[in-house]
Amino acid sequence: MTQFWWLIYPYVTLTILVVGTLYRYVFSQRSWGSKSSEILEKRWLRPGSLMFHWGMLFVIGGHVMGLLIPIGVYQALGVSTEAYHLMADIVGGMAGLAATMG
Repeated sequence: MTQFWWLIYPYVTLTILVVGTLYRYVFSQRSWGSKSSEILEKRWLRPGSLMFHWGMLFVIGGHVMGLLIPIGVYQALGVSTEAYHLMADIVGGMAGLAATMG
């Protein structure tokens, strides 16, 4: 079961994303554009939209940094493994909470 979740499932979801995007582009091009721009015209929705987008920016940025920067770089800067994980949990939790609340 572990092999399914870590080796097969990511490729299945990526395939669904690509095929679904191509299908939508080919068969319903009128729905391809953004019709939700009127949402931003409502003043009371703007703070939630900003919170969601900033939260997602930090969530994605944190994952990219966690995947691309080797742990040796953090250790060379004097950050212990425990501090690295604690910081990732706290900052990542706050970013996820902001995205969820938004």
